[in-house]
Amino acid sequence: ELHVINEKISLLNEQDEDEETEKRKLQLISKRDQLRRKYDTISKNYLSESKLLFLTSSKFLVERTLHDFEIDNLVIDEGSMMSIPHLMIPARKVKKRIIISGDFRQLGPISISNSFNAKKWLHRDLFSLLGKENQIIKHPALTMLVEQRRSAKEIAELINIPFYDGRLITKNRIDHFNAIDIPP
Repeated sequence: ELHVINEKISLLNEQDEDEETEKRKLQLISKRDQLRRKYDTISKNYLSESKLLFLTSSKFLVERTLHDFEIDNLVIDEGSMMSIPHLMIPARKVKKRIIISGDFRQLGPISISNSFNAKKWLHRDLFSLLGKENQIIKHPALTMLVEQRRSAKEIAELINIPFYDGRLITKNRIDHFNAIDIPP
C-alpha cells in the first residue's frame, strides 16, 4: 500500500510542475499533503509492530516517520563506508548499544565536496573516531575477524601480508563455491 501512495505522490509532483494555474497548484499540493499524512500514519503503524528493520542510513535520514522511534540496538555493516554525520542521526535514538562492523582499511565514505568541513566530517569513516590507524588496531573495542571465506586463497594472499600482517586464514569448502542440488 505504501508504494501505491508513493506513486500517487510522484504523479502529483509531476502534475504540479506542469500546472500553470494557481488554484489547481494549491489543490495538487493539498492532495499531496493528504497522501503524505496517510503514508506517515500507515508507516508508523508498520514500524510500531516491527521487531527488526533493515535499511540504509540514507533511508533512515529521509524517512520522516523513523525519526520518532527509539531503537534498542543499532547494527551498522560496512562501517568504513559510513560518514560520522550519517551515524549521528540514528545514534541519538539508540537505547542499548551500537555495533559497527566492517574493515577500517577498506574504502571510506564518498563525498564530492572537498571543503574543510567535508574533509573533517564527510570523508572520515566511523572507525576514525577511535584514533589513528595504529591506535585503531590496538583498540579494546575492536576484534579482527581472521577467517575469510569470500575469496580464493590465492586472491586473499595478495592482501594478507601487506594489509593484515599475514593473520588472515582462508577457509574454503567445496560446497561454498558450488551450487549443489539447486533446481535450474
